[in-house]
Amino acid sequence: MIAAADQMRDALCARPEHQGLPWIAENPSVANRARMATVCASCPVLALCAQEVATTETTAGFWAGNDHTVPEPPEQGMLQLDLGTKGHLDVHPQQVHDLGQGWVLLDPIESRLPDGNVGVGGMLAKIRDAA
Repeated sequence: MIAAADQMRDALCARPEHQGLPWIAENPSVANRARMATVCASCPVLALCAQEVATTETTAGFWAGNDHTVPEPPEQGMLQLDLGTKGHLDVHPQQVHDLGQGWVLLDPIESRLPDGNVGVGGMLAKIRDAA
């Protein structure tokens, strides 16, 4: 990412004592991120590195004191709901289900849970000014 090879020679991350750090790993540990940030903080090419990262599409690695790995989108989980007296929810895609007390379930999806039961997922929303 550094503009010229001669400038890269001055980068602290290029020195043998720091090459063992996971500079381009996708998920460095908190401890390694702290070590790399410490190295970057005293690097003579920190400003140039920061400029390079700001002007190029950087989607991975630790550059200019920061982890630039683009995170994976979070997995959507299942929410355990007590349906109370409703007891059973017939799931129909692309519909809205009133769960009571102002809560609605939008576009529900049934899925098999690890324990063998069937769970219901979807977008849960609270209607404003509802009880």
